[in-house]
Amino acid sequence: MNSEKIPHTKLLYLENSYLFSSHATLLAFEKMDDDTYAVILDQTIFHPQGGGQPTDTGVINSESFTFKVNMVRFKEGIVYHFGNLVDGNLHTDVKVSLTIDKERRILHSKLHSAGHLIDDTLVSLGLDLIPVKGFHFPQGAYVEYKGTLPLEIREQTRKDLEKTVNERIQQGFAVKTMLVPPDQLHQYCRYIPDYLPKDKPTRVVFVYGEHGAPCGGTHVKNIKEIGYVEISKIKTKSGNTRISYRIKNQ
Repeated sequence: MNSEKIPHTKLLYLENSYLFSSHATLLAFEKMDDDTYAVILDQTIFHPQGGGQPTDTGVINSESFTFKVNMVRFKEGIVYHFGNLVDGNLHTDVKVSLTIDKERRILHSKLHSAGHLIDDTLVSLGLDLIPVKGFHFPQGAYVEYKGTLPLEIREQTRKDLEKTVNERIQQGFAVKTMLVPPDQLHQYCRYIPDYLPKDKPTRVVFVYGEHGAPCGGTHVKNIKEIGYVEISKIKTKSGNTRISYRIKNQ
């Protein structure tokens, strides 16, 4: 499969996190081993694993085949859907229907929005640490920062952070996104990673207030949907501070 001749995938999940089914055209496929294929579409609702968010899973169907999607990856503008052929035979240039695991997508969106909300709330508490990593997986979710918190204030910070995050969730805020040109990012984002493109706009997500963060993930429509966020631990190691969290329905 020569990906150089394949156009970039249109990323429908960036336009609507709640688009659980859609249609596309199958552009190319390749058999990876006895059981696994890689499928490329012209557009997709499947979020690839990356940016701290787990992969979507689901099914790609046509009149001639059923394909189960187990892992999705993004590389150089193209989304690769990896999975197994349940029945039939794959064909290019055919219309297909896409269905993602709805419950899985919603959970990942809640966790991702919660991670952003923790980050925003941390700043409002006067702790302006530098973001390093977000891990928004159901098992062991956390946000990590460069910088340390003294041991004597960690427990109080954990309590204050949990309290304020959940007050904001109860208050509610309609999550919004914006495409921001490179020279305007500093107006909306407190931290701008070096790897962001310098020649095109960056998608910025706002989960509370007027300060956002660069992000290519899926999010809830309103932070009220997150439920309750429990800040389980704040840990400092090797000059970094990790804030672990989980979400609960109430």
